[in-house]
Amino acid sequence: MKLTINKLLLLSFFSSCWLYATNGANLIAMGAKSRGMGGVGIAMPHGAESGLANGALITTMEGTEVAFGGTLFLPIITANLSLKAPVPPSQMPTQQFIQSSSDTNMIPEVSLATKIKDHWYLGFGVWGVAGMGTDYVAGKRTDPQPHNFGMRTNLQLLQLGMPMAYTNHGFSFSFTPMIMYGNLKIDYDDTPLEQGGTVFDRPEIPLSQDVAAGFGFGFSYDFRQFKLDGLRIGANYRSSFLLTYKDQISNAIRPFNQFGLDIADDLEQPEEFGIGVSYTRSGHSVAFDLKKTLWSKAKGYGDFGWEDGTIYAGGYQYKTEKWAVRVGYNYSKSVVVNLEGATLSQTALSPEKAKASAKQASLNVFNILGFPATAEEHYTAGASYKVSKSFSVDIAGVYQVESTVTVDSGALNNVGVRAPLEAKTTHQETSGTVQLVYNF
Repeated sequence: MKLTINKLLLLSFFSSCWLYATNGANLIAMGAKSRGMGGVGIAMPHGAESGLANGALITTMEGTEVAFGGTLFLPIITANLSLKAPVPPSQMPTQQFIQSSSDTNMIPEVSLATKIKDHWYLGFGVWGVAGMGTDYVAGKRTDPQPHNFGMRTNLQLLQLGMPMAYTNHGFSFSFTPMIMYGNLKIDYDDTPLEQGGTVFDRPEIPLSQDVAAGFGFGFSYDFRQFKLDGLRIGANYRSSFLLTYKDQISNAIRPFNQFGLDIADDLEQPEEFGIGVSYTRSGHSVAFDLKKTLWSKAKGYGDFGWEDGTIYAGGYQYKTEKWAVRVGYNYSKSVVVNLEGATLSQTALSPEKAKASAKQASLNVFNILGFPATAEEHYTAGASYKVSKSFSVDIAGVYQVESTVTVDSGALNNVGVRAPLEAKTTHQETSGTVQLVYNF
């Protein structure tokens, strides 16, 4: 299903937002309450904002709740291509770490949930759920050299969902039909890749867009009837969303086709599933989630060598009638890794092996410069204050510890391409979320 942004006035609000990866290409959570608790939300109720994490938990509400939120996202991403191979400096100068100029972003979201009759609940949400982007355009600096290939990427993903939930005797179940909108743009300076008199005719392609349908399931169980008040378990599942960005990926990898790199324009948002547990007593709550994201099985991401992500999240909350405080921790190993066979060989390689190594090296360069989904460790904190009976304010802050990933790219030298030996990126994020909540 194709869709232009001009036909969706709502999406225009998101058109200037460049989102960044935290768990792979996904944010650790939607909503200030969940973000303040390390991203937990599978078994820990958070009101209307639970519609995305686990729709079954909107059954813990009474009446109607509407939440409007926004996150100020401040990523610091730098990259460096190290020239250690025997290549004349005039062909590709040694570079220092260059910081991506895409470093300030706004991510909005809206959630609504209501009890429609006994046992039945309905919700709706619009969430900026994921994305990535870097900007190393040389024109923004005085140095005319194509630093980091002048790589500029922008991936945005927006999700709409309508959770429908049923609860009875402690058991809650939800089904959520979803629509995902995505846009993608990739561009870079391929001059350093020119070899043997070859000049690549790779045009700049306008931003590409697509829409896909999917669904999610949620489950939770409250052990109250077993006299274990406050203990809850949960599970969720979200389907994949197959998005096709016309000409973006195929055009970007054209100079690398000679190495057997042939990837379609599909970039599939992968399947996700998880389990969680929470326990609340006398205002104190602790919660833990274990989630899995199948990047390696998704079209596009799997082709670029991404590994599956395993996410560990834990959080604590102390809540009174008037206010609440939260802390949390979130960890997921980088899904972008150094692909084997991409090193510069010191011995003669057969043409077939040289080509295969150059293919792996090409993927490494694209991942590090264009899609550095390398964030791993997050510390979070948050709070809520009830201004009146029907209005409260939630805030949260997330600090991602700087991570560094180094990958090999020297195998490109085996086939005569002017290339450095390795590419390295550092990734650090800070964000703050404010959410206004209305209860009726």
